Amino acid sequence: MNALLICPAERAGMEHLIKAAPLAAVPMFGQSLVEHWLDEMSRKQAKHVRVLAADRPSLIRSLLGDGSRWGFKLEVLPERVELSREEAMAQFASCATEPVTSLDHVFTMDHLPGSPKFQLFDDYAAFFAAITARLNKVAAADRIGVREIEPGIWVGLRSRIDKRARLHAPCWIGEHVWIGPDAEVGPMAVLEDRVFVDHGAWVEQSHVASDTYAGEFVELRHSLAWGQRLINWQMVRVCWFPTSFC
Repeated sequence: MNALLICPAERAGMEHLIKAAPLAAVPMFGQSLVEHWLDEMSRKQAKHVRVLAADRPSLIRSLLGDGSRWGFKLEVLPERVELSREEAMAQFASCATEPVTSLDHVFTMDHLPGSPKFQLFDDYAAFFAAITARLNKVAAADRIGVREIEPGIWVGLRSRIDKRARLHAPCWIGEHVWIGPDAEVGPMAVLEDRVFVDHGAWVEQSHVASDTYAGEFVELRHSLAWGQRLINWQMVRVCWFPTSFC
């Protein structure tokens, strides 16, 4: 099939997440949202996939490359605004080459593949609920280089966890993560790649995005943390830190 993937652009109430990256590029379980969808297109044996991006298309293009790793032709096409599925179908149904022939082959990436009931971008609580839903069945979203060291605890092969740290299921720890002594991670915690959790820090009911430092003895609960940005997904309270969480 030929498929269309529509990147979510603006979403009311998600402004702080959008400032960090296009929503299609938000990291989830070691990959961006759009990469999860391209994996799904590969499973569906797509031949040609067009990604329609209204928000920072050049960033999406640099993230994905030419599609060779998925085994199909990939194009990232800029759009002035986010199209509806019907608008996108009308635009590409009449292409002279590789037309899109069914609305069933047009997808808006506002949820993870296979989880349409869990909309990611209704608000921050919905985002965390969608992450939690996938965390509870993470085996279905497994990737090479991640192993289940205990029931419900997934860890990247290149991550380092101090023997005095405590992990509580369910939790996901990506690649090149460092967790210090007496730190506690979980339950309901996702640490993306290259997260640093310092001595005595505590992370639960939270999603920590790539390249984020959780400082010594910090407590992250009900939080979405990304670089210097910290969002309480329960109370929609946002804080910024100049260098780290401390």
